[in-house]
Amino acid sequence: MYYLNLIVEKRKKVVFFSLFLSVVFISGCGEKSSKEIRMNDIAYGNHPRQTMDIALPPHADEQHKVPVVFCIHGGSWSSGDKKDFEWIKEMITNANCAYVSINYRLLQDNVTYVQMLQDIEAAIVRLKTCSEDYHLKTDKMCIIGSSAGGHLAMLYAWSEESPVEIALVASRVGPADFTDPEQIRLNGVEHLHQINLLLGTQVTLSQAESVGFVFPEAWYAASPVYHIKRESPPAVLAYGEKDALVSYSNALILKNKLEEYDVDHRLISFPNSGHELNNDPDKLEEFRQALILFLRTCLL
Repeated sequence: MYYLNLIVEKRKKVVFFSLFLSVVFISGCGEKSSKEIRMNDIAYGNHPRQTMDIALPPHADEQHKVPVVFCIHGGSWSSGDKKDFEWIKEMITNANCAYVSINYRLLQDNVTYVQMLQDIEAAIVRLKTCSEDYHLKTDKMCIIGSSAGGHLAMLYAWSEESPVEIALVASRVGPADFTDPEQIRLNGVEHLHQINLLLGTQVTLSQAESVGFVFPEAWYAASPVYHIKRESPPAVLAYGEKDALVSYSNALILKNKLEEYDVDHRLISFPNSGHELNNDPDKLEEFRQALILFLRTCLL
């Protein structure tokens, strides 16, 4: 199935992407610290998956509050765990930021993207309410996601009225337009089934491929690209031109829309890479530099 393929791809990319992020955050800010302040499994709701982990740099206290880098794991909206982002935790705290990684309800919990966005907001509200206890700056934050998490990060950043300003969104191969014909063609029936579950619709493949077919409103509402406007927060994006899971055409659609509305952004295209982005070391360095620049400008 589509989501099983995505899980396999995710496992293949973890080592590579963790190395990339280590360079990003360690070279970007500060000295490496020996200890961090950790708080795990903090509940932000009543469902067992509504929990989050927080890690702070050791200097964080009442006089030295730190900004938040908020992480959303991937897994095709049906798997994954907040611990999947553990490999960047120390890197973020070394950058003098608070690491926050959440679990959220998944498709098997009989929810759609709407409830997933609600979980993101509930976690942010919890952070803001307890900001004094956790020594957090809550005037603005950065939100980062990978694959399915990248989709949710972009959608939340560009469509929701967040209780904390989203100053920057970073997405790695996150789906951006579910109505994209190339995306529909690329993944076929399996992808369509997954998207119908996510959106709460029952669109058939023949309908989706029909010229002039009018998709249900949820297909547009759940596609980040349709929420971009002039005041949208800036974005750092990475897509593989040979990605067999998320069509590269999504990247071009995103780029065109961001340019149309003059939203500050940087799209790094990986010409020789698929979903794992592991065949273009020069583009990896370009992505690294772009993320450092945007993080310093928008958050630090």
